[in-house]
Amino acid sequence: MLDFDSSRAVVGLPERQLLIRAVLSASAADETQWLEWKSSLDMDKAHGQFTVAKGILGFANRMPDVASRWAEGHAYLLVGVEPGNLCGTPQHDGANLFPWINKYAGESVRYDATYVPFDAGSGVEQVLFVDVSPPQWGDSIHALQKTYQEFQNGTIFVRLPSRTVPHRAVDIEALSTRLIRREHQMDIELAVADGAFSALHIDELRLEEMLDAKRDELLSSLPRPRRAPSSDGIIRIGSRDGRPQAQLSGRRDLSLKDLEELGRRSRAGDALSDEERQALDDHQERWESLGAMTMQAVLSRDMRSPDVYREEVDAYIEKCRQQLPSALCVMAASRETPLRLRIDNESDLMLHQVQVTVIVSPGQIPVMNVERNDAVSNQFVMPWPEPPPAYGEKNAMSLVTSPRMPPGMAALLGTVHASRQPVIERPEILRSPEGLSIQFPPVDLRARASEHLPAITLFGRGIVGDSTTIR
Repeated sequence: MLDFDSSRAVVGLPERQLLIRAVLSASAADETQWLEWKSSLDMDKAHGQFTVAKGILGFANRMPDVASRWAEGHAYLLVGVEPGNLCGTPQHDGANLFPWINKYAGESVRYDATYVPFDAGSGVEQVLFVDVSPPQWGDSIHALQKTYQEFQNGTIFVRLPSRTVPHRAVDIEALSTRLIRREHQMDIELAVADGAFSALHIDELRLEEMLDAKRDELLSSLPRPRRAPSSDGIIRIGSRDGRPQAQLSGRRDLSLKDLEELGRRSRAGDALSDEERQALDDHQERWESLGAMTMQAVLSRDMRSPDVYREEVDAYIEKCRQQLPSALCVMAASRETPLRLRIDNESDLMLHQVQVTVIVSPGQIPVMNVERNDAVSNQFVMPWPEPPPAYGEKNAMSLVTSPRMPPGMAALLGTVHASRQPVIERPEILRSPEGLSIQFPPVDLRARASEHLPAITLFGRGIVGDSTTIR
């Protein structure tokens, strides 16, 4: 059995010598679809030239998917070595060797030939080492270019597992399929259709002014100092029927026991005097008002203290300070002409779902730019980060009225929301050590046609000169 790693191509003198050593230790049955050997041949004679050309043609007419199983598609023909016998072969200059072989094999077949010195213990011998390149889909059918004995000009040789033979009908069908099955090669050009890079300048003083204004806006929700209580210490609640306010002070006209007795008599259907009915109604109204006030106070209570809320605002402003430069880029992008790339299909093939990825230098800041003719508002809104809920909104009642209410909850409560803008398919932007990667959505390219990619705005920081490279 051939003791050799056939999973990769044979490259360099040491690996070629390893293959020669493996052939010496092999058996006669170890010749395969990627390896053939011959004893000494005289390459200056027609027999030697035809024999080598025949082996090359057989290897060149293999199917690409079959050939790729061994040696990365390569095939090797060794002259001057066979199992147990290193006989060597006369060495000839390449200027003579290649014309001798091509006289029979033709000029279109791809191969290389060199002499490899090898010493098996009885002195150095030269082995002719022929490397036939991997066949490709779309390759022509390689045929004998010159008649030799009974083999006519145009004879097609194919490689079987252990020998090279003239073609059969099934081989012609397979080679015809290989000929017409060309791998589609994209011929695409990437060009700048419009726009350019923009310079980015951030005014630090303006930044701080914006942050201070945002802080004041958020702190405005804190409660103002309460009014001083009335001098008599009485909490007054207006009655439902417009009568003078009932006074809920420490004074009371009836005891709790008296009120309970009046309530029992009323429920039992006993007749109450006008004074008793008035007293019972007044006290019942007081307790209902107090209960409503208590429930409202509980529901509208914010569990945060003003100091805790101020800390949340300070942390939010610091987050804004870090993210605001990118937000200013978005604001500037609304005023800049975006960069628009164009891909041109230079081939005659329809190319489906072509995905373009461009790499720019790490100093670029990409901002997705909405098309100006899209159904969106022209008014720019600063994309601030999500702020903390305003003071007093962290509760059940404020959830109903808060503009930050989740859409699902709003739907349950019957809240009407503005219609959403249509989703725009945008590129995916990733940062890596080699630069900024912008992966555009796949597009279909008609033959000899062009497609524009989604517009982006790119801002440069510290760019030297007025240009940069996109690859």
